[in-house]
Amino acid sequence: MSKNIEELKRYSKGLIRMGIEDRGIIQAASNHFKGITFDIISDVVNDVVGDYPNYGLIQKVVRSKIVCDAQGDNQKLMLLDEQNRSIEEYDRSRIKEILDPKFDFQSKMHSARYEYRPLEPGMLLKEKDGTFTYNTYNPPKWQQDWFYSKGITKPVKVSKIPEIYNKFLTHLVGNGEDSKASYDYIIKWLANGLKRKNYCILTTIGKQGIGKGVLGSIMKHLFGEENYYEGSDRMFKGTFNSQIADRRLVYCDEITIKEREDEDRLKLVVNDFIEIEKKGIDAKSIKNYASFYISSNFMDSITLTADDRRFSIVELTNQKLLESMTPDQIRSLTSSENIKQFANFLWHVDVDEKQMAKVFITSRTEEVRAMGLKEWEEWFVFNFCVQNKDKVITLDKAKEEIKENFGYSKAAGRGKFMELQNKYPDSFKVVLRKFGKEETPSWCVEIL
Repeated sequence: MSKNIEELKRYSKGLIRMGIEDRGIIQAASNHFKGITFDIISDVVNDVVGDYPNYGLIQKVVRSKIVCDAQGDNQKLMLLDEQNRSIEEYDRSRIKEILDPKFDFQSKMHSARYEYRPLEPGMLLKEKDGTFTYNTYNPPKWQQDWFYSKGITKPVKVSKIPEIYNKFLTHLVGNGEDSKASYDYIIKWLANGLKRKNYCILTTIGKQGIGKGVLGSIMKHLFGEENYYEGSDRMFKGTFNSQIADRRLVYCDEITIKEREDEDRLKLVVNDFIEIEKKGIDAKSIKNYASFYISSNFMDSITLTADDRRFSIVELTNQKLLESMTPDQIRSLTSSENIKQFANFLWHVDVDEKQMAKVFITSRTEEVRAMGLKEWEEWFVFNFCVQNKDKVITLDKAKEEIKENFGYSKAAGRGKFMELQNKYPDSFKVVLRKFGKEETPSWCVEIL
């Protein structure tokens, strides 16, 4: 009898390695071992299953789809459950080690490209050509039902903005002439960012402690921690920028962008494709799903031209957030339940995509543009041009006026005048003009 029991144990372990569950093993053993009662077989099998160290993992593998990276490390395998949700990642050698060599391992395998596809619900996506893509996007909690159901389950509609967020945003935008428009724009910018991406950079420039960073924290929870990156303006100024790859929201606090090269690089980050470079790895172009939010305490932190199409600068309060909300209320802005309510509200906000592609302009936009001027530039635009309206003055004459008022060291070349013209094209323009009988035209300033 003991010999038969030992054989039953070996038999059971073999079926375990073939992926058979306990009930199936008991049934198979009952048919195979006619001389052992069903109760004894059940007890032995249950004992073997209970003591077998890899039983749980084997059953997990059997019940899962197995995905390997078709373009990367195909030794790393991802297990997906019945809803195609990611379970865990394992080495191929580890999974093959615990299974019987006769187990049909390949029939469960899906070779797939690993891609970040946050706007397309589902983890294992079948392409038109029959290939598979493994979606590496990790949705925030409020969005998981929509994502894992491949869009069948919609976020619950919340028709009215939760009061705690109404209170916060009403405080943040203050009570200026553009405050109501700024409130509406932030709502639509967030709503558009959750379902698509924003091409304009939401920009808050104002006093410290008014809630600019709190807005960033709210975004972190709306978009999900793994899809959010917060850092300094070095992300736009340095060579390596891999930290902003595969993100839905990038927040840059205390930005200072005054050099033309940095400004141009910042504007490029909102394009549909972005070049990502990591130390030691060649640069590559990837699909860009991120919306960008920047903030600063200083009005002269960025340089604006009149034709800027990237920085949407909203109106802000001068009042500290703690004067409008208690610490508990501020903390509640990032609670899971409140975030879920706010996200479900934003998901159903009606947004005009074409309108959101246009930069949002407020009186603060003009204030920021003026604050970026040097002393002689401000004087030239707001004094000299006003006093000489409709006149044409040689560039040399304009330079002399600047020297006279600000000293020889403040002499400006034609390039500086042209840069200033780009900021205030309605005030003047630099032109080539002939004077009198002169054969050679001279560079002039035409005051408008």
